[in-house]
Amino acid sequence: MNISSYQVENILKAYSKQDRVKVQQTAVKEVASEDRYADTVSLSSGRDKASIFNKISYSLADILLKGSGGTSEE
Repeated sequence: MNISSYQVENILKAYSKQDRVKVQQTAVKEVASEDRYADTVSLSSGRDKASIFNKISYSLADILLKGSGGTSEE
């Protein structure tokens, strides 16, 4: 049984193409997981509501600016 160099080259091309697709799919999944926001919850007694509201407003402003492609200035 003889295997020509043409057949070997085609097999190598197919494997390399398949490998590139897997790498691209992995990269897309990593980017998608980085775009998600993590929810955090903290409980307080209500003593320092002004600073809590400031933190929330800055966080929301950052999220909105990142979503619209702008930059945040603090």
